[in-house]
Amino acid sequence: MASSATSPSVSTRGGNLPAELTRFIGRRRELAEVRQELERARLVTLCGAGGVGKTRLAVKVAEEIRRHFADGCWLVELSSETGVQAIPRAVVAALEIPDRSGADPVDLLAAYLSGKRVLLVLDTCEHVADACAMLVEVLLRAAPGLQIIATSRRPLTILGEHTYQVHPFPVGENEADSGEAVELFVERVRAVLPDFEVSGANLPEVIELCRRLDGIPLALELAAMRLRVMALSQLVERLDDRFRVLGGVRIGGGRQQTLLTTVRWSYELCEEAERLLWARLAVFPGSFDLAAAESVCGAKEPDDEILDTLAGLVEKSIVTYDPHTGRYRMLDSIREYAGDLLDGLGERQELRRRHRDSYRAFVERAVERWCGGGQVGLFDAIRQAMPNLRAAFDYCLSTAGEERTGLEMISALSFFWFEGLELGTGGEWLEQALDLVPEACLERGWGLRALANVEMLRGDFERSQASLAEAMLIAETEPGSTLLGHVLHTRGTALVLSGKVADGLDSFKKAMSVFEERGFDDPHALCTMVVQAGAHTLRGETGEALALLTRCLPLCAEREDLWSEGFARWMRALTRWRAGEPAAAVSDLRRSMEMKESVGDIYQVALAFDLYAFCLTDLGEVGTAALLLGAGDALWIRMKGEAGPAWDALRQRCVDKLTAKMGEARLADDRARGTALSAADALLVMKGKRALPEAPAGPGPLTGPSPLTRRETQVAKLVAEGLSNRQIAERLVISKRTADSHLEHILTKLGFISRAQIAAWVATTEQRQTETQGPRDSPSAG
Repeated sequence: MASSATSPSVSTRGGNLPAELTRFIGRRRELAEVRQELERARLVTLCGAGGVGKTRLAVKVAEEIRRHFADGCWLVELSSETGVQAIPRAVVAALEIPDRSGADPVDLLAAYLSGKRVLLVLDTCEHVADACAMLVEVLLRAAPGLQIIATSRRPLTILGEHTYQVHPFPVGENEADSGEAVELFVERVRAVLPDFEVSGANLPEVIELCRRLDGIPLALELAAMRLRVMALSQLVERLDDRFRVLGGVRIGGGRQQTLLTTVRWSYELCEEAERLLWARLAVFPGSFDLAAAESVCGAKEPDDEILDTLAGLVEKSIVTYDPHTGRYRMLDSIREYAGDLLDGLGERQELRRRHRDSYRAFVERAVERWCGGGQVGLFDAIRQAMPNLRAAFDYCLSTAGEERTGLEMISALSFFWFEGLELGTGGEWLEQALDLVPEACLERGWGLRALANVEMLRGDFERSQASLAEAMLIAETEPGSTLLGHVLHTRGTALVLSGKVADGLDSFKKAMSVFEERGFDDPHALCTMVVQAGAHTLRGETGEALALLTRCLPLCAEREDLWSEGFARWMRALTRWRAGEPAAAVSDLRRSMEMKESVGDIYQVALAFDLYAFCLTDLGEVGTAALLLGAGDALWIRMKGEAGPAWDALRQRCVDKLTAKMGEARLADDRARGTALSAADALLVMKGKRALPEAPAGPGPLTGPSPLTRRETQVAKLVAEGLSNRQIAERLVISKRTADSHLEHILTKLGFISRAQIAAWVATTEQRQTETQGPRDSPSAG
């Protein structure tokens, strides 16, 4: 595939197809034929050699037909993914489905895509073909409106698959019919040599070059770049030498031989230092920055030599550089060849260790940024580094003696798994690492505390408390660590969220004692102050809460801890609202939202929407209150998380007040308007910078039989009564996860995104049924 052709796009709910960086050449017949295949099949796999242009063709087809897919066309890049579970998680990430519930990613995708009209482009499937085949088969059965274009060097081999062979560009014989290969080559040469022209004198050499490279786009683009440093005649002459040397090499077929020839030829163009660095860069499964390249690949060379050598690889198009991000990457085929070179050097294990060390340092820097002064943009940086972080985790968990280090790294990112909507991913890594470190040690203690956080946000308070109990035993044997304070903090949070406020407050006070004994320099102490204030607030102890927050806020500003300051301001807003001062609370809320928005904390944004709705309800602005409550509905469902019974009770009290003031029908309509807003638009409404949207048509009852099962109908009616998922689970004697699953299925089947829409649908459906059935005949009627 020619990765230089496209660049990442700004993701939208209409898809994430990348913008073109270079003009799309030819392929008119292929475009038409692939579109015809998509009219006959829901899965079309584009097969062909590496570098032949499968990805570019797939994206172009998707771009041309995107208007037919109401829910978007989405590119899922699989080149850095390995393992059965990695593939569905990559699709979840590409579709921007938040992962807070820890649900099986395949089930999550099946539920999400059911009822949607979506085109997926699964790119580079050959190394995970079996895993892709299993996932594709499940998704196609679950989602009738789903179509898939896959690119792979071999078919996925499942029922219903149509394969389409992507061939190299044809090469003509003369200027009148030179073929698309020549057109592509000349276009790319002019990007580096704007004055380049094809003439009668050089046309034979151009045609010969294109033919020798078999018309493969990647090879042609690499060759075009070489004209920056040598004449066309020299280039053709070197090709002659390379083909004679490599003419007998075959790996899987002629086209792969041609690509291998191209890559090996590029290798021969490199200086010895460039060849060595090229091989060592194979240890990076994703993009990397200069500092990482220097720390991992530098060996005995000084840093400036690594920079010069890397610049040489960029000049020779072995490595690509993105000036917008400051990151480097290698094309997949070039990285694969580099892997073979690295195996020949015998340095792979040592470089994997150094790679781990580099990303261990990355994690340490991320923690420092999170603790203050660098939170803005941090989550994006971690996601960008995730392929390399996964490789570092894998090294630790597969290498004897390194398991504790792996657990330490994974646990240190607890804030990301929690606040960055990555509960499922974080939980899996933590559980895997904890299984490999069964002995009581400080690393296990931190891991258990991190896992307890994940379990708590999943709503599994029983498992969370079990993890915390074991972590507590370890913490009590480590008097020099602040682990005990962190465990007490998490235990207190879980207790408060589960409704045991007095017990939670006691745990927070003990945590504060631990932090104060150690000089109060642990950044987590600020968060503990905030949640302790929250417990006082829930107990009606306003003075104690405000005193803690008054002490906390200057410390947050001093440490440049935006997250904690935003949390503290939100908590002060909650306290003022509970004290009967909703107008004062609104001021704190707006400032809190600015901070939380900049950090990217969706969980706190959802809490802010709710609290703002509470305040506006008391101020009499019921329309905006209902709309923001609906915006909160949408976020809670999107996150698949919950704030616990205590918060559910406050939300229900708000719903009851709004119902009394505006009636059920209007409340349902206004909440539905809120759920239809994006989080960004809802924030603008909250800030008074966007007018309230017009009321949409209310959700009418579906014609024909209900799409819901009997159990789903029961759940829908309980949702309409205002019950939370946990309350529904208790009423029906099922697990909360089962209730979560039922709600997801209901939303998918009805095409809704909020509980308010479900409630309105239940009401209108029941009314329609009553009108249709009329009064029942008496048993004695004849």
